[in-house]
Amino acid sequence: MVLRKTAGGQDLLRSLAVAATIWRKTVGLMGRKGLGPDDGLMIPRCRAVHTFFMRFSIGLVFVDERNAVVSVRKSVGPWRLAFERRAAAVIECAADAPWLAELRPGDKLEILEK
Repeated sequence: MVLRKTAGGQDLLRSLAVAATIWRKTVGLMGRKGLGPDDGLMIPRCRAVHTFFMRFSIGLVFVDERNAVVSVRKSVGPWRLAFERRAAAVIECAADAPWLAELRPGDKLEILEK
């Protein structure tokens, strides 16, 4: 899947996986050595994530049920928790993704099939 910012049509992630099962949600990014600049994981029906057992920092984008940005965390290190009560889903990406600094609450995102 592709993650796109609606205003301007900018592709943010070209390889977005969706954690649709309880197992995929539980495992998340654990065991990986890192994320590429175009890689990400969307966890639907999620308000909180952890980075336990991870080896690298990640960026987080919390979105509401309309895929509007609620909050952005640019770099969450290993062994941390992150929670956003207004979120309906979270998108995990590389902590050094340059577009993270440009996202603002209210920005609308689209998830498209490749």
